[in-house]
Amino acid sequence: MEPRVCARCEVNIDHRDKRSRHCSPLCRNRDYEKAAVGRVRSCVFCMAEFMPTKNTQIFCDRTCRSRADVARNREAYNSRNAARRALERGARTVEKFDRVDVFDRDGWICQLCLSPIDWRLTGRGRYAPALDHIVPLSKGGLHVLNNVQASHSGCNARKRDREDVVLLPPPNMDEK
Repeated sequence: MEPRVCARCEVNIDHRDKRSRHCSPLCRNRDYEKAAVGRVRSCVFCMAEFMPTKNTQIFCDRTCRSRADVARNREAYNSRNAARRALERGARTVEKFDRVDVFDRDGWICQLCLSPIDWRLTGRGRYAPALDHIVPLSKGGLHVLNNVQASHSGCNARKRDREDVVLLPPPNMDEK
């Protein structure tokens, strides 16, 4: 029986696995990484074409990778930061909860102007989803699930630090 040779480094393979083409996992991984080089791929985030340096590379650079991570985990980042900001504003008690649960509970309806909230909007735009503290933190309210309600960012800003206010819908709700 003739000796088997590693497909990458051409060293004799001395282990018992008869199906193996490589002498070690390191050679196997390097061989598979090398197989991807030379084939153009599209970045899964920005759709730009790039030449991968590894077989497993799906983003064109670190920027796209981090932007995709933030986009994928946006609600987790927002929920985590909401508790921190509540403590900074003077909340005595902070309960961790998911923002999406609050919006689902309220049926994606702004509890201040009673009009629908578009879940696709992000950032701090006028109609972007925002959490409103029913009893404001500045008035001794707590950052707990029972003290928050769904609102538009603009409606929440108009309410300021007043308690139990129902606002009329803004005049031009059709312009987003």
